[in-house]
Amino acid sequence: RGPLSILIFCCLDLLRCESLNGLDSASCSRLLNKNYSLLVSMAPLSHEIQPVTSVRPQHMGPAIAEVSSVWFKLWLYSELNAGPPSLLVVKGTRLKKLPAVFHPYRWP
Repeated sequence: RGPLSILIFCCLDLLRCESLNGLDSASCSRLLNKNYSLLVSMAPLSHEIQPVTSVRPQHMGPAIAEVSSVWFKLWLYSELNAGPPSLLVVKGTRLKKLPAVFHPYRWP
């Protein structure tokens, strides 16, 4: 470990979004601008957590929970014609055999 790795990691801080929920938006903005240069979401935010939306400091990662929802993924796979095979089944449906779309992925 050289001096560069110490310099890079000395300024890293883990912050829970829930801890900001008690602040009004102006106070939250002042706190983030004063202490942080970049915000990175390491996990999708849930519906209970108010999203961090700021221009400064810049926020990288999904700002809203819908981005990590199953519906968004299905829409994205459909638009890109890519992604794993997907099948939408109505709740309560009983499958008697593996649907054909999944046959290439059978476990031996």
